[in-house]
Amino acid sequence: MTFSFATSAALFLFFAAASCAPVHHSCADVRNSSLVLLRTVKSITAEIGPKEESNISSSLLWMEAKDGCDPSSLREKPAQCIEKILRVLVSYSVEMKELAGFQNCSEFAHKLKPVMEGLIKKMTTCLKSRTGMELHIKEEKPKPNDLWEKLVLCPYTMNRLFSFSVLTARVFAVGDPTRHGSTQNPPCSSG
Repeated sequence: MTFSFATSAALFLFFAAASCAPVHHSCADVRNSSLVLLRTVKSITAEIGPKEESNISSSLLWMEAKDGCDPSSLREKPAQCIEKILRVLVSYSVEMKELAGFQNCSEFAHKLKPVMEGLIKKMTTCLKSRTGMELHIKEEKPKPNDLWEKLVLCPYTMNRLFSFSVLTARVFAVGDPTRHGSTQNPPCSSG
């Protein structure tokens, strides 16, 4: 009797977990990591506080409407959006390495480094599961900044990284990006 109860309980737990598990586990891993990035950047931008931003130039890549991160494009061709998010994330990662050398941003950059590296790794796995290819991104060195730019570059970058992390968390909110707008298998709550 104990064996059958234990077996029944195990099967119940297995099916309950399976009903919430997204089809592409590699992309589901990105969901949690993107939320960690969002929370980390949000706390850093709150700590930095509002700063007046000057017109500074940056080598950061940008997300654009044509990148296919809207729900209908995600359902049809998610790889385009995931690839662009990955490229932009690597761009921010390179910028963080540069900011780690600035006195006013060193602590924040070091806090973000492991979060971003983990997300890059998981997103690379997600993209590979979607396309079967690995994306090799050449890291470009950021352009040198004048001394006055270094003072505003940290808040400038953090503000943009916060906006980017919101978009990334939204894209992966359902785990598998192809499930955006789907009424079947609604996403499970994160707890």
